[in-house]
Amino acid sequence: MLKVIVKQTNSPLPVRTHDWVAYIDGQEEDGPYGYGSTDDDAKRDLSDLSEQVLIIKGFPIVVEIDEYAPDKWKYYASTTWGMGSGDTEEDAIRNLFTEI
Repeated sequence: MLKVIVKQTNSPLPVRTHDWVAYIDGQEEDGPYGYGSTDDDAKRDLSDLSEQVLIIKGFPIVVEIDEYAPDKWKYYASTTWGMGSGDTEEDAIRNLFTEI
């Protein structure tokens, strides 16, 4: 089970939307991060991001439904260094790593 850490940031920004930060324990360096004006808002923001972003081998990876080539692939996985496609989310991630 993942442990979520929530901390007050003491942000110097005049807006309060980044007063709290939430992240997954052990992934402080890599993220993802959730921000909010309260600790609950930060956790909710992290939860929304965590549904979209996976951390695999230290790389943040976004897995989405492929809207541009739905007749060819259903999903694609992308990161800063590449992209993989597949009929399932797992296939898309596997193909992303075989491109390395």
